[in-house]
Amino acid sequence: MSRHTSTRQRLALQREVLMRRSMLLREQIARESLRLKPRVRLADTALDAVGWAKANPGVVAAVLGTLFVLRPKRMVGLSLRAWGLWRVGTRVWPVLRVLRELRR
Repeated sequence: MSRHTSTRQRLALQREVLMRRSMLLREQIARESLRLKPRVRLADTALDAVGWAKANPGVVAAVLGTLFVLRPKRMVGLSLRAWGLWRVGTRVWPVLRVLRELRR
């Protein structure tokens, strides 16, 4: 009988230790995730802007066309930078999508 009791006590103690550890790890994750919040918010804003641009292509085309007429040299440089960002974005986009899903 005492053997079962000691086993039960040992298991209860082990369970308590694991529960405390789990609670501490959850708190640590919560604290560390606060540092990511501004970056995730920025990524969400960027995704929303892309969504708006996709939903309003006429407005985007009109603005870009006007800028090309008014400032052609500056727009060529901007176009090259935008193309570079697009190339980076195609690599980062899947990561942002996963982060957004994890946030939900």
